[in-house]
Amino acid sequence: MPSGKRGATNISEIKLWERQQGESSKAFAAFAAYRGMGAKRSCIKVAQEFSKNPTVILRWSRQWHWQQRILAWDNECARIAKEESAIEIREMKQRHIQISMYLQNRAVNAINELMPRAVSASAIAAFLRLGVDLERITRGEPTERTESKTEDITIRNFLSNMTPDELREIIGITNNGLHGGNTADEEIG
Repeated sequence: MPSGKRGATNISEIKLWERQQGESSKAFAAFAAYRGMGAKRSCIKVAQEFSKNPTVILRWSRQWHWQQRILAWDNECARIAKEESAIEIREMKQRHIQISMYLQNRAVNAINELMPRAVSASAIAAFLRLGVDLERITRGEPTERTESKTEDITIRNFLSNMTPDELREIIGITNNGLHGGNTADEEIG
């Protein structure tokens, strides 16, 4: 890149898509317009926009390495988009985890609060399984473990064949282990 003096800015701190040392304000304005055109960039369009002879724009393009600078700009835009996407994905996962925990708590509360015949054991099991599956998927874990299928019974089948009273008993056992003494009859939540 051409060098020159433009203030006290350290040349290593200047990004390729920014105004370069020694680049005139007109040449940079033309580059900025070119950069802003996105995928449909054209020196001819820049020449028309600035009412310049296309040879002037083409000369600036070569002199100030527009193609190299555009590549750096496009890479920077892609990097920023990837970072923003990663943030959005993290936020989405947090929302999904909150939803899954809510669904699991609702299933536990249904087991604890409803009359034994008000909701079928299979409906409660399906509600609980939905919450568990959503949490596992959101945390990047598989919903099923296939490497240890020694028996032909799955958790879903096991839970769906239980009565609400049996499910309450299991939840009570689980709560004693996880929550330091809560029982199935205590409110979870």
